[in-house]
Amino acid sequence: MDKPYYAQGDTMWFKGYITSGADHELSLLSGAAYVELVDDQARLVQRLKLPVNQGTIAGDLVLNDTVKTGNYRVRAYTQWMRNAGEAYFFDKTITVGDPLNDKNKAVPEGGLTKANLQQTDIQFFPESGNLITGVASRVAFKATGTDGLGVPVGGYVTDSDNKQVAPIFTRHAGMGNFLLMPERGKTYTANIKFADSTIKRIPLPTASREGYVLGVYQTSKDSILVRINASDLLQPSNINLVAHSSGRVLFSSPISIKTPITNVWLNKALFPSGIAQFTIFNTKNEPLLERIAFIRNQDQMQLTVNADSTIYNRRGRVQLKLKAKDSDGAAAAANFSVAVIDENKVPVDESAESTILSHLLLTSDIKGYVERPNYYFTATADTSHTNRALDNLMLTQGYRRFEWKTLQNSIGNPPAFAAEKKGTVISGTVTNLQRKPVDGAAVILVSLNARINYKMTHTDANGRFRFDSLVFADSARFAVSSKIPESTNGTIITIDTIPELAINQKTNLAEVQLIANKLQDAAEEGKPAKLTGLHNLKEVKVNAVKVIENENKNAMMQGMGTQRDISVDKVIRIEDPEQFQDIGTFLLARVPGVTVEVGPTGVTQLVDMRPSISVAGGSTPDGRTISVMVNGGLGSYTVDEILNGNVFLPQDVDRIQVIRTSLPAKSRIARTGDGPPPAGYINIILKAPSLRKQYNSNVANIMPKGYNKMRQFYSPKYDNPKVNARIPDLRTTIYWNPYVNTDANGEVKFDFYNGDGAGTYRVVVEGINADGELGRQVYRYKVE
Repeated sequence: MDKPYYAQGDTMWFKGYITSGADHELSLLSGAAYVELVDDQARLVQRLKLPVNQGTIAGDLVLNDTVKTGNYRVRAYTQWMRNAGEAYFFDKTITVGDPLNDKNKAVPEGGLTKANLQQTDIQFFPESGNLITGVASRVAFKATGTDGLGVPVGGYVTDSDNKQVAPIFTRHAGMGNFLLMPERGKTYTANIKFADSTIKRIPLPTASREGYVLGVYQTSKDSILVRINASDLLQPSNINLVAHSSGRVLFSSPISIKTPITNVWLNKALFPSGIAQFTIFNTKNEPLLERIAFIRNQDQMQLTVNADSTIYNRRGRVQLKLKAKDSDGAAAAANFSVAVIDENKVPVDESAESTILSHLLLTSDIKGYVERPNYYFTATADTSHTNRALDNLMLTQGYRRFEWKTLQNSIGNPPAFAAEKKGTVISGTVTNLQRKPVDGAAVILVSLNARINYKMTHTDANGRFRFDSLVFADSARFAVSSKIPESTNGTIITIDTIPELAINQKTNLAEVQLIANKLQDAAEEGKPAKLTGLHNLKEVKVNAVKVIENENKNAMMQGMGTQRDISVDKVIRIEDPEQFQDIGTFLLARVPGVTVEVGPTGVTQLVDMRPSISVAGGSTPDGRTISVMVNGGLGSYTVDEILNGNVFLPQDVDRIQVIRTSLPAKSRIARTGDGPPPAGYINIILKAPSLRKQYNSNVANIMPKGYNKMRQFYSPKYDNPKVNARIPDLRTTIYWNPYVNTDANGEVKFDFYNGDGAGTYRVVVEGINADGELGRQVYRYKVE
């Protein structure tokens, strides 16, 4: 995303990456992805459907005045990902508005108050699952406050004789670990000491008499030590050790246990950066226990950003050059996004950011909320302190991606959701009135605003039909009708639907609290955030109200003569109305040379495309507009409402008069308003209300989700200082480009203009190359 939080009235710009496998290669499996904005009451606010291009998507969510200040979630997924569950989805909590403002408070009252220390949740996690008597193992712990953030604690462990056997202290985000060797017949208690000197006593898990403890150590830069500690009852024994990352097996071997400690050394270069899972199986291939470890390797892209200056003027032009090398130091052709923000207006807690590195390598594979995920990938990430903190995270929150029992149970079961291709599929079943499948039924698909005039297919022996590769914009309406050739028997058409995805209420207030903390720090430093997305207009006073007569009423009274079929060019009756969703699709199919023009609000006008048409007495801008009437009136309905079935259906129409060249017919039509006359008229004459048909079982009107258009980020140009000189430039996002591609030399240049804000501007570059190597670089420059 372009920013970590937003103001009401902002636009949220984003880029998404769909990857697969341990190497994070861009996936070509799905052709469509969905991005949703969900409020804190689990209500869907916006949903976008976006085409996937080479494993990436880009789009925007407009946070207009209907999006109230508060906490929201951004959720993104493909239909294929639904087979594995929501744990795989991108799901991030964001703030819209100022969480420090009491009037527009994003943080619920009482939800994120100072943690009551005695209510701190403390959990203990023995390494690889269980404590074993007589076997030394690490015990990790996590202390979480009522606000969802880690709480620093200290203390000690005592045995049942009240003897202190291990110290307790946290390293990062309320996590830590201690070494413990349980003795037979003894129990153990953690004595947790809080900042106010109060103590909370928590019993530790009871130790088992028999078992293994699996430990993973990375004391060497090029090796991984897997240590298997076994109780005396399991010496000797035989096991199998498997190590994998994102489903790819990297090591598998039988291990003979003959001593209390068995060491296995693995080549670190075999493992990609990210989470690896080490599992012990018995001789029946049943998983016994596992240990998760985060592996760091030098397998990311190396990015550098160079500028043509270090200090710029307000509204000055900035020219940047990005150079990318792969992990081997060779030039890398890759795809990047670039976001530039005014950091003085949008203070950023860099350690709390969700980045391409923190998400793809860490949080997408971890249970629960990870506090300050980018802390593990900042410049100090290679220090021993950070690596120990990262290992504590592995010990406490564990791994969620790959469960052996789930895998075994799923073998042979087909996926519930197919991978959705870029073209939409409309399919279904045709049955007779006795609900038996109909073989060979003609199925017709039409849509006016999707510009699909007529498509036909036939059902198979099971009554199934299918229309493939349909690409259309959002809010398109379709009519699907069925008919048995040479038969008067009725049919029932049923359209296949994908079950709606439920929305769980899981807003993570800890993320909101971190934003609030950062904004509070910035305010205390005299650099408050500028969360002012909406701008007030100058006051406008309304002195009078103009009453407009019902134009449809007057026009219909003056133009009723046009209901007679005298001198009209053509009279059309809709003899097969069940084949058409609306009047618009009928006109496109049955009136030669007619097409529609579609604008942002729907169909704006009907147009005559015949090349030889001429209009007496003037013309429209293109001389081709056809006026649409209902019962002889030029009326209050819009063209879109009439043609798209919002007012009536084709079954309700008695006949349609086409008037293109007949001057007598045109002379009987009372025109209103200024401007040139239209090229012709379409007069739709309705049946009497008592004769209108309400339902056809062989017609299905549907509105499948179409693609949302991707808007282009607007960045003003100030090469002429007199242009827009009086209009203040208060932008917080200065530049956004989701598709910045380096060439074969690994280089690309781009430029933009600063806003009016002085201070530090922050440039964030993120991306991925064809080999799945990730890259991220942050660059800052000054504006005076």
